[in-house]
Amino acid sequence: QALGARASAYFDLVNVYGKHYDATTAASDLAVPIILSTSLDQSNTISTVEEVYTIIDQDLTQALSLINIDWTEFSYKHSKASIYGLRARMSLLMENWSDAKDYAELVLEIKNDFWDYNDYKDDFDPVSSPVTFLRASHSVNNLEAIFTRSNYWFYTHPGIWTTYFSSDLYDLFSDDDLRIQFFATYDTQYDSYYYNLFWYCEMGITVPEMHLIIAETEARMQNTTEAMLALNKVIEKRIDNETYIPETAANTTEAL
Repeated sequence: QALGARASAYFDLVNVYGKHYDATTAASDLAVPIILSTSLDQSNTISTVEEVYTIIDQDLTQALSLINIDWTEFSYKHSKASIYGLRARMSLLMENWSDAKDYAELVLEIKNDFWDYNDYKDDFDPVSSPVTFLRASHSVNNLEAIFTRSNYWFYTHPGIWTTYFSSDLYDLFSDDDLRIQFFATYDTQYDSYYYNLFWYCEMGITVPEMHLIIAETEARMQNTTEAMLALNKVIEKRIDNETYIPETAANTTEAL
């Protein structure tokens, strides 16, 4: 658990405070100090992106050898699935497409549960949002959660603060996209939509993310058909099934 926690923390740190991983410059790009001791007297220097990724890799390898649970409903704890998920994320950012796909598939062999938003559209009431399933999805009972990391009061609580969509973001959603119907509220005063997510925002590793990693890596490896199959496994759960039509792409550039 400790090794997994350190690996996930350093993965966040290196990607917030360091440059994006680039194999040609990672050995010289500066990131954050690597602290592996509790000594207050140690001298700390800034480590490179490559050095931080090496520590993450070592921690994940050792953690996987010690963890004996595939997945736990207490998903704030690490499991084999969460370690594979972190591996998938790391490999994706390192552009190791085949490894990222393989790790994502290992996750889905353990856990592959989806919220199908269509199951809840009849329960939806814009006045009393969020819909029923959302209340459960922002807890350790989140059906899709591989590894739960939540941010309290992340989005919106009317009367305290509000996070608005940009018009460009809103325009990316189609009218039959249940995400915009469930999670956005129109504010007449500001002529804009704001996020309607109460209490928690899920920021951990999830089943949909693994499918999207597979979709991207298939496209990166020039497998258009496989990429779109993986992408549609997510989209079909988010678009109104009365109007849903599977997405298609003529080539991998269009798929990406």
